Amino acid sequence: MADEAEAAAVAAEGGEPPAPELAQEPEGFDAESPMPKSVDQLMAMSHPTGPGTHKSVHLNVMKSMSMLHDLQDYIAGVEKVAAARKAELQKLHNEKKEYERRMRTAARKDARHVDNDFSNFSNKLDEATKVRSLNEDIKFLKDKVKKYKEKCVAGERTITAQQHQIISTQERLKVVSEALRATGKNPKQVFDEQAILEELKRKDDKIADLEHRLSVITRSKEVEIRKFQVHNGLHKNDLDILKAEIESLRRSCEEKDKMIRMDAMKIKSLAKQLEPMRRQLSKPKEVLKRSPEQQSFLATESSLFLTQPSEQAVPEPVKPAPAPAPTDEREVVVMLCMIGQLEQIMMAEKLEPAASAEEEPKVTVTELPEGAEEAAVKIQAHMRGCLTRKEMSAKGEGDEGATGEEEPKEETSGTAEDAELAAETPAEAPAEPAPEGESDPAQEEAAVKIQTQMRGHLARKEVNAMKASKEAGEVETKEDETTTVSSKPLPAGGGGAKTAIKPGSRVQQPTKPRSMPNPNAKKVLEAKGQAGKKGK
Repeated sequence: MADEAEAAAVAAEGGEPPAPELAQEPEGFDAESPMPKSVDQLMAMSHPTGPGTHKSVHLNVMKSMSMLHDLQDYIAGVEKVAAARKAELQKLHNEKKEYERRMRTAARKDARHVDNDFSNFSNKLDEATKVRSLNEDIKFLKDKVKKYKEKCVAGERTITAQQHQIISTQERLKVVSEALRATGKNPKQVFDEQAILEELKRKDDKIADLEHRLSVITRSKEVEIRKFQVHNGLHKNDLDILKAEIESLRRSCEEKDKMIRMDAMKIKSLAKQLEPMRRQLSKPKEVLKRSPEQQSFLATESSLFLTQPSEQAVPEPVKPAPAPAPTDEREVVVMLCMIGQLEQIMMAEKLEPAASAEEEPKVTVTELPEGAEEAAVKIQAHMRGCLTRKEMSAKGEGDEGATGEEEPKEETSGTAEDAELAAETPAEAPAEPAPEGESDPAQEEAAVKIQTQMRGHLARKEVNAMKASKEAGEVETKEDETTTVSSKPLPAGGGGAKTAIKPGSRVQQPTKPRSMPNPNAKKVLEAKGQAGKKGK
């Protein structure tokens, strides 16, 4: 109060009031003492690193504790300074109020003191802002110190736990070392045994895993086998059923085949029964229209061809043949045979290759030998007798002989056989001539036989020519074609005569083709003519 009164007196006198005294710094407070700048520096100071760290842990802890005590002392000094500054601020505030009052009272007296007082007041305000900033710094430092304390406590706990771990590890190491010395093994051997045990354990685990997988696979295979057995049983039953069905179908097919064969046999027998009727219905009309020169030429060709030796001989014995038909009927039969021969020759010439190496020379007849017609008629009569005997023997064999197919045999006549026939013909009994206006079936059969021989000769000739120009595979195809051609019926002028070669049959090939007519043909014809005259 004395100070305030003194200041008021000075102000009244017009002088400046004395400056307020600042609070003194507490003892032991050093503003220039080093302060930790960050938490890392404090941790580095409390937990030094380097060689020998574990040995000086206790010393570091003691140092950190001493630093904490110093820090607490520093904080206490700062708090004292802050309290003193606060008191000073309060005092300054009071003084400010006093100054304002004095300024209001003294402003009337002296205006020059206003500026000075105002400057002093602004200075005091600056000091107040500085004090506030210091208070904020103090608060921040307090929080920082609190955090440091917590970290120090945690570090002390960690250090204590590590020390306990170190002690326990040392004890265990001591025990292990004693046990190792007792066993008499070095550390390398122990580590090797440990590695071997670990490897053995891994192998055992792998074996157990493989055994488990094997058991799973075995169970799955057993299940699959059972399923397969079930399916196999079902398929086996189906297979048995299918086999039974196949067997029944096979039996039914066999029965149907038997029925088909029986029907085929019946058809063949009916066809054989109808064949004579067909022969009787056909009559030679176009043959009678030919000129006498053509008839004589055809008769000569037929007599020359019939004198050639053929490949197959008739094994049946020679029996008496019926007498020849009248002269008109003989000419008709000969003309029928010659018409078929000429047609076959023309067809063979068309089919023959132009450049064939083995081409037969053409036979030209300059003169007609005597008795040629009689010899041809005699041969036809002989053939009719052979055919009649064959038919009679076939009818006597029974149903099997009637239903079975009879392959036609080519009749051959050599020079010696013709001579024998000419010698035996006079003893033959004369046959009744056929009635006028009707065709003799025996003559037709003989004509058919002659025509069959001629067709066989032409077929053999054609096959030999094809063999010389083509390969074996093509020859077989050509043989089938020629056989089909030879199995066709005669044209309308042929008198309705049927061929003796059946469709599908193979024609036997000769070893050598006929190149020239038989030189003894004239002699044979003369002998046959004489025999015919004697028979008449």
